[in-house]
Amino acid sequence: MCSKKIVLNKSKVDSDFIKVYEPLLKKFIEEIKDIEKENLPEPFIPVYGKNYESTPFKIAFVGWETRNNSSLKKFFDVAEKSPLEALNRFYEVIDLEEEDNLTNYASKFGNGFWNFVFKFLAKLYNEDWKEIKRKSHPEILKSFVWGNLDSIERFEVSAKGAGGNYQEWEKVKRASKIFDKAEVFIEALKPKVIIVLQWAKDDSWITGIKNMEHEIFVVDYLEYYHLKDSDTHIYLTRHPRGLSNNQIEEYILRIFISINDKN
Repeated sequence: MCSKKIVLNKSKVDSDFIKVYEPLLKKFIEEIKDIEKENLPEPFIPVYGKNYESTPFKIAFVGWETRNNSSLKKFFDVAEKSPLEALNRFYEVIDLEEEDNLTNYASKFGNGFWNFVFKFLAKLYNEDWKEIKRKSHPEILKSFVWGNLDSIERFEVSAKGAGGNYQEWEKVKRASKIFDKAEVFIEALKPKVIIVLQWAKDDSWITGIKNMEHEIFVVDYLEYYHLKDSDTHIYLTRHPRGLSNNQIEEYILRIFISINDKN
């Protein structure tokens, strides 16, 4: 994995992002400097498109975790030399110029994480989601934030199969918790609406945030939170792999109805 997004003339979003995440990255690197890093996952740091700064719709899509990630040693080496480059390690996934980008990860069955994202964006911009997937509207694909609840995925997802050490993975996982907080994500990127596509057993990602309103929808597996201080609206639902195509369409519609009702 490599990154091309080295920011020189920083935008407001770039400056806020670096201000929040660079100190956390340095703390993380310091905490893991003495562990065995081979075959362990590197932390996922949120990424945002080039048009996010200018789009009127500040929307973020948050998944659960990455997969097939075992490059912590390379990440550590990069971060020691260039924290800025390390912060953008996952940018290539949303870089449409890369051959292996987000449009290749959509499920052919229509119910993967990126399928949900494309369908949501299609409704927002009144376009065909399949055309968005075909990159017919690149400006739309550069307009949002992608985040994850867990910056380090579960041991069995990547590290176990790669031959990583469980005890060392535990140390990395503990150190990574500084990234796994909604307030960090919001302070850095200031999304207006966050769609969380993972139904967790608890709401630890947003636990501890002050002045929070919680509304449980009547429909199963769709919850809403309003964070008053930042005026952020968070919708939580199941991962799209656990939803039928009809359910995805229904939940997207219900989210839009709620967004419109709340102006």
